[in-house]
Amino acid sequence: MIDVLLCDAHTVVLAGLERLVSTFADMRVVATATDGAAALAAAEQHRPAVVLMDLQMPEMNGFEATEYIRNTMNLKIPIIALTADVTTADLAKCKAVGMNDYLAKPVDERVLYSKIVGILKKPKLAKLSAKLNENNEVKDNADKQIKCIDLVYLNQRTKSNPTLMME
Repeated sequence: MIDVLLCDAHTVVLAGLERLVSTFADMRVVATATDGAAALAAAEQHRPAVVLMDLQMPEMNGFEATEYIRNTMNLKIPIIALTADVTTADLAKCKAVGMNDYLAKPVDERVLYSKIVGILKKPKLAKLSAKLNENNEVKDNADKQIKCIDLVYLNQRTKSNPTLMME
């Protein structure tokens, strides 16, 4: 079960996200927060697998909350930014403070699901690839690495078109 912390200033959006996440069989909402300070307390108390963080919240915005989670609390919880205003500056700032990814509002349920699952599988895939490369030593070509394809991403980019997927 994937534990999710939802943080959004708007209670209507929060309720919608909570309802959406609860429809995924392998996920549950462990806590919700309407401001950055409440998000910090919930992250500390519940230690969720992933955080969905609104960027524009009162008291402490999503950037400040993420920076605090990363630098003061030293938590490695994946954080996905939620924003209605996707700008290049905001995206750069998301990465700079330690957010792992972002989602534009309104949130598409398929994109939400694939981002959460994908962000949680990336470290596992990297470890697996490293282990396979370590165990699969090649005499002539020591630099050879096993390449993995993110099938969720491929499916999204090709819109499930089998011809494009094979290319």
